[in-house]
Amino acid sequence: MPEHEPKACPRCGGGFECRLGSIHRCQCVDIQLSDTTREWIARRYDDCLCRNCLEELSDAERLTSSVPRNEHSARSAARSAARARRVRPEDLLERMRAAPPARGR
Repeated sequence: MPEHEPKACPRCGGGFECRLGSIHRCQCVDIQLSDTTREWIARRYDDCLCRNCLEELSDAERLTSSVPRNEHSARSAARSAARARRVRPEDLLERMRAAPPARGR
């Protein structure tokens, strides 16, 4: 059974639903961020950010960087999500493998 948790974004205070139990369907999984930006987020916030904040940071990164963005796979996104949630990446990846694929994509 998927673990969906209502959360408040620590950056803007907006509400969103975290989908730790089905990370491949979470609102954050397809947002592309560099390692530098991911590390910056991890140092400043103890929890997940909402999609709007992640998109703002991604857009700001694109506008201020002349270096091509470092594209991340779903596996890399899962590792970052696991780190933010203080969960072992192996456990989160195992949940992803066991979950049914998302429909409509």
